[in-house]
Amino acid sequence: MIPSYARGCIAPTFSIFRSDLSFDPDGQCRFLDFLLDRGGISAFFVRSGMGQMFTFSYEDVQAMARTACSHLKGRAAVLVGTTGIWDRDRNNYPDPAVFVNEAVELSRYAEEQGADGVVHTIPEAILPRDGQTEADVILDYFETVSAAVSIPTFIYQPPGTAAAYNVTHELLAKMADAVEEISNGRLILGIGAGWNEYEYKAFGYPFDHRVSRFEEALTIIHGLLKHGQVDFVGKYHEARECELLPRGGPRQEGPPIMIGSLPFTGPGFNLARRSLMIGNAASSAFSRSKSILLMS
Repeated sequence: MIPSYARGCIAPTFSIFRSDLSFDPDGQCRFLDFLLDRGGISAFFVRSGMGQMFTFSYEDVQAMARTACSHLKGRAAVLVGTTGIWDRDRNNYPDPAVFVNEAVELSRYAEEQGADGVVHTIPEAILPRDGQTEADVILDYFETVSAAVSIPTFIYQPPGTAAAYNVTHELLAKMADAVEEISNGRLILGIGAGWNEYEYKAFGYPFDHRVSRFEEALTIIHGLLKHGQVDFVGKYHEARECELLPRGGPRQEGPPIMIGSLPFTGPGFNLARRSLMIGNAASSAFSRSKSILLMS
C-alpha cells in the first residue's frame, strides 16, 4: 500500500540550532508551523539534504525525530534521516558495526516516536571487507536497516557520493527487489532525472539530454522490477539479456516507482509524459514546487 504522503510534496526541512550550537526544539516547532501554515506539504523530512545528514550527533538526530513527530502528530507525516553517524571524513571512517547499529537504533527510535518513514543515504562510510564489493556493502546495509522497522524505508544517494558507491541501474533494481522482499512489500522506489549540473559533474555524468538518458534508465529499471528481465539497447544505456534472479517480494509486479519532476513545463513535462508511457501511473499530485508520479 502506498502511503498517502508519498503522493504529495515531501519537504526537506532545515534544522534550527541556537547560537551555542545546541538543537532548539522550540525554534524547530515554530519553523514547522511556519511551513505547515503555507500549505502544499504532505510530509516533512528532518535530518535531510543539503549536507545536513552528515553534521549532527546521535543525540541531535533523536531530538529532531522526537520534536517533529510530537509536534506534527495528527497534522502531517514525518520522515527522519536515520543513517549512522559519520561526518564524511574519508580519512576517518567509523567502525562499521557501530555505524550499522546506530542506523538500526535511530530507525527504531524514529518509529517509536511516530515517524511515518525513515531515510538512509548510501552507506559509503562502510568499506568492503575482503571478498566484498561496494555493491555487496550497499545491499547488506539496506537489507539490515529495512528489516529493523515496519515503516517505509527510503534510499537517498546524495551529491558527492564516492564513485565506487554510485548505484547503477541494474544494482538499483537488485537493491529494490531485495528490500521489497525483506520489508514484505513496503518499498517505494523514488527516482528522478535531477536538475543540478554540479551534481552531474560530481558523479562524472554528462548533463546533456538528461531526460532522454533518464527515460532509458527507467526502461531498464522498470523492466527488471516488473518483469524480472530486460533486453534493451538505447542511445545512452544498454542492458543485454539482463535478468533479476532470484526475485523476491510479495508483489509479482514489483514495488511502485515514484518519479520526481519539476512542474509540468519543458523538460519536466517531457519527463512526466515519458514516465507515463513506460509504466502505469498510479496517481499524480501537484504542489507549487514539485510534481510527483507514482508508478507500478
